[in-house]
Amino acid sequence: INAEYGVVPMSEHDDLTNKDEAEFSGKDDRFRILVMSFGFCGLFTAFNSAQNLQSTFNKKVGYFTMGVLYIVFSLTNFISPFIVKKLKEKYSIILGASMYVLFIAANIHPLTWTLITAGALNGAGASLIWTGQGSYLTKCSSKETLGKNSGIFFGIFMINQIIGNLIASIILTFGVKAVYLWIVFTVIAALSLMALFLLKNVETQEYMTKKKEESLSQSLAALVLILIKPEMLLLICIMIYSGLSQTYFFGYFTNCITVHTPSHKKMVGYVMACFGFFDVLGSFVFGRLQDKVGRKPCVLMGGLFVLCSSLLINFFYDHFEPPHKEWQKFLFYIGTAGLNGLSDGAFNTIIYATLGFIFKSSPQAAFAAFRFIQSTCTGIMFFTGGSDAKSFDDRLRLTIVILDCFLVVGVCCYYILDLCITPVEFKNIPKGNLNINTTVTGTRLTEDKSR
Repeated sequence: INAEYGVVPMSEHDDLTNKDEAEFSGKDDRFRILVMSFGFCGLFTAFNSAQNLQSTFNKKVGYFTMGVLYIVFSLTNFISPFIVKKLKEKYSIILGASMYVLFIAANIHPLTWTLITAGALNGAGASLIWTGQGSYLTKCSSKETLGKNSGIFFGIFMINQIIGNLIASIILTFGVKAVYLWIVFTVIAALSLMALFLLKNVETQEYMTKKKEESLSQSLAALVLILIKPEMLLLICIMIYSGLSQTYFFGYFTNCITVHTPSHKKMVGYVMACFGFFDVLGSFVFGRLQDKVGRKPCVLMGGLFVLCSSLLINFFYDHFEPPHKEWQKFLFYIGTAGLNGLSDGAFNTIIYATLGFIFKSSPQAAFAAFRFIQSTCTGIMFFTGGSDAKSFDDRLRLTIVILDCFLVVGVCCYYILDLCITPVEFKNIPKGNLNINTTVTGTRLTEDKSR
């Protein structure tokens, strides 16, 4: 018996066999995560750019379309765990991704009814793709590697913000018609959909032992029950913040650049590319950092980044309009976008790792509950956008106050969850704290009380 880990193989041969199997399984899981990460990166290169530009090109209709998308996303999360269990993660992700392709293609020749209809279908697909993604990532990870794997996924995934926004900015800078931009994005999304067919379904031993047919009513009951668990209730504020922040980053923040000076449309893509770069950096850094120093300090750092950014926007966003030079405004938004990106990367990896850690046995319901809360808040906030410049100023400042309030309360609740309810991360067992007692019938581990 190994006193550090509490497990020992029956023989040296078994030890080598177990290590080989674990190493092979680990490599296979990493490959699956990389395939999913790059597939999502390509798909959302097109979608996130389309989302960023909705308020710029389609104005009120764009805001309304995104509102419909996120409300449908929210409501369909109640049935997405059932569908994901039936179709398995691979085909749920593929079906959901196909709805994204339809929405992006609808922008080639935008009509009000086609945009709204495609947005609704996209919302239904979003619940499938994200419930499937969360479950797939959890099944491909152990409790020890969940933080790192979440960081890898979101680090690669958020590269889409860099690529997509640079493509949009370059095309718009050279005066190319918007229709060609949407054609390019539709092709990118379709190719990414094809890449997702390379995914393979995975079943862990934990899922195989408890695998059984589940009705829709049982799936709905599981989702409702997980929503009222104390652990989930303490995470609700930080989930609400996550939903509000999506509208702030991709609606209000981008509109800040053009609401008073519409000629600055080309600046939006470059600023959001900067957001994407720091989002990638934040995902990788905080994905690794949370395994080193813990998740609670990372949550605090991510909160401080967005607090600084939101306060700067609140007081100075309209300070750099003419007669100030355009480059001064550009540098201001590059800086605030960087802070937003670092924060978004931190919260994405931490929320996913926390849910996968606490609700390891029921990831579909846990991630569906998260997406339900997040998308509901995002959709409601999108419906408030699209007003004239004066009204926008008031709504922006109100949004920032609400955002910061939920952020502060959410971070406090996260600490309470860890200290009073359940750990939010893997706690290593100190060396030497186990004592071994062997009997004729077998072996057991007891805690060394002498320390």
